Amino acid sequence: MDKSKFEQQLKSELGAERTATTLHFFEETTSTNDLAKQQIRVKPVHGSAFIARRQSAGRGTYGRSFISETGGIYFSLLINVNDWHFKEPDLATIFTAVAVREAVADVLDVQLSLKWVNDLFLDGRKVGGILTEKQVDSDWLVIGIGLNVSNELATFPEALKDIVTTLKIADPHDQIKATLIIRIIRYLLKTSQLSSKEEVMQRYREYLFLLNQQVEISYGNELFQAHVLDVDDEGKLVVQKAGGEVLHLQAGSVKLVF
Repeated sequence: MDKSKFEQQLKSELGAERTATTLHFFEETTSTNDLAKQQIRVKPVHGSAFIARRQSAGRGTYGRSFISETGGIYFSLLINVNDWHFKEPDLATIFTAVAVREAVADVLDVQLSLKWVNDLFLDGRKVGGILTEKQVDSDWLVIGIGLNVSNELATFPEALKDIVTTLKIADPHDQIKATLIIRIIRYLLKTSQLSSKEEVMQRYREYLFLLNQQVEISYGNELFQAHVLDVDDEGKLVVQKAGGEVLHLQAGSVKLVF
């Protein structure tokens, strides 16, 4: 499907969903998050979506690259926290992870799991991720979403082929991608059960595969093992070190210990 038809399908489904937003389409761009941030400096509109078929410089947390070849979903939403139905902007990444997980379940009946704080997993491998960027001294958030849908695994670097996966969906006409994008946008922009912090945190804990697991954590300059106890109501990972010390981690890289 060419760009114009993809755009038409998205607008058609968006109209059927009655979700007010402005869509911007790109065959290829560096990063949809960068486009959204540029818009903040010009004339930002709450709920604007920036969608690309391919990103040449997609990125994740800590500046890591996010491979964004044709076949995936790559888009960013511009959010004004004063106009947003979800009133916990500090939990935007967790909220979005739950929203994407629910959208995939709705559309494809595929049950993804979540890894603290921003990764989506399928069958033990990463299938997508979220990058939330807060603009300093501003009411604006940029929420970026990347999801491997019908990508060819051969397009991924050799080092990632045992780590990442895709939804393995044949989607030559981009119909499933369009439906997924609109469903995710609906969760993110329309009032629903997920407007509730309590509901979001309950589902996040349910879908998190790290709970009650032994993990290795890279936190600042420290590398240590710990047992995952919970995610607190501020979105921090609660872990217990071998000596009994309990930590509430705001950030860090976590992997399971086998």
